[in-house]
Amino acid sequence: LEEERQNLERTGNVLREMKRIESGVKMFEKQIAKLAKQKVTVPAEITANVEKVKAIIADIKSGKTENAEDIHDAMQVLDQDRGQLEMMARWPQTVKEMDREMKNLSREMKRAKTIVARLSKKGMDLSEVYAGFDSAVNKMEETRDAAVAKMQAGESEDAFETVQNDFFGQMEDTWQSHKIIMTMSNFGQFNTDFTRGIAQAQRQIKALERKKIDTAGLKDLLAQAKAKGAEVKEMFKTKPIDPDSIMPVLEELENLRQEFDQTMAELTGEEEEMPWEKGPQQFQSIKVSPNLQNLIPRKETMQQPPMQQSKNEMVGESNPQPLP
Repeated sequence: LEEERQNLERTGNVLREMKRIESGVKMFEKQIAKLAKQKVTVPAEITANVEKVKAIIADIKSGKTENAEDIHDAMQVLDQDRGQLEMMARWPQTVKEMDREMKNLSREMKRAKTIVARLSKKGMDLSEVYAGFDSAVNKMEETRDAAVAKMQAGESEDAFETVQNDFFGQMEDTWQSHKIIMTMSNFGQFNTDFTRGIAQAQRQIKALERKKIDTAGLKDLLAQAKAKGAEVKEMFKTKPIDPDSIMPVLEELENLRQEFDQTMAELTGEEEEMPWEKGPQQFQSIKVSPNLQNLIPRKETMQQPPMQQSKNEMVGESNPQPLP
């Protein structure tokens, strides 16, 4: 009777645990359905694993326990899928961020076109610089569309990689031609921004020094930037201004700024967050009782029988010599 009571109690505990897991799986399915409405294609292997978990639970609830231990591996895979689904749930906000950047770039393209036309009347030809800006913006638009197409095709990892490396990863380079046009249009603004940037860099270096962090590399980059900035200032004093001479120096200055920012990020560990790294968690982990292992134990791997020792291997303190 005691054994029967314990079996009934164990069965009740197993069914309660399956009900808990089943509830969590239903929440998973609701979130996956929400992704479908947002035109986010969930990989087939993830939906297949959800169905596998549901089938295992159904079997256990109906008393078919031959493969009950499979619930452990299936739940582990589902939890791994959760990380991928969490990123995919943030795809809409990623697309919004890309669209926001493209809108800003398009607006500045129109502005830059007007400025280039005005400077052309003054004998300053920046048509090649503008063409470079226009080409870079068009490439960003193509990259955005390619990433969206990959996501719709179910290639979520490739989509996020494209966004990170080829969209946001190229953003500073895309703006470089625009910055040159703005500088050639308004040197006074360049001078103000450059002075402010140098002061900020000095503050950042001092902050790192207080933390006993080696700033030799940053100081070297800052010194190079100061020299290039001074060079640009002298060039603008020479009339008429020669764009072909100034633009390469401005490009070098921008490259130094990017290298300084990258080095700062490496030293502080503070890198810019991607859009899918922001916001609250949307896919909650399915709670599984620590007692599940006791309720449904994994089958122990059959141990190989110990190999018989040969006579020559049976040597020890009590048998110092091999047996004849």
